[in-house]
Amino acid sequence: MPRSEFWMGLCAAVAGVVIVGMSLSLPQLPHSYAGPGLFPAFVGAGLTLVGAWISLSQWRQRPEPGAADPFSWRGVLEVVAAVLLFVALSPRIGFSLSAFAMVGGMLLARGTRPVTGIAVALALTLAVRWMFGVLLRVPLPEGPWGW
Repeated sequence: MPRSEFWMGLCAAVAGVVIVGMSLSLPQLPHSYAGPGLFPAFVGAGLTLVGAWISLSQWRQRPEPGAADPFSWRGVLEVVAAVLLFVALSPRIGFSLSAFAMVGGMLLARGTRPVTGIAVALALTLAVRWMFGVLLRVPLPEGPWGW
């Protein structure tokens, strides 16, 4: 793993600590063990643990002499463009098509085989729609087709 992963792991761990702190400040529901901060606290704790694990594993590794980190601004710009496109398109064409286009486009841009990219994008879109739209009843943008 490149040395830049040490810093990304450290950032993830710090972000996890901030998320846990913020989730603990959310109000508690009376007579309930699960309030609005339960899920974010679990996500923040997981992010902290994984980030710390990545950073520590990188700290112990010695970089190879002359090895450079393969960092590319193109990858960063692709992710930012995909998220901005998703935000712009989801109210117009709906969550399902926007999410499918974003995930599928990102996978294809990163060199995934087309059949694999489309299958993963479809499965992920359906899973997220089911979790948030059905289980958690989060209102997702429907678009002109009603889905």
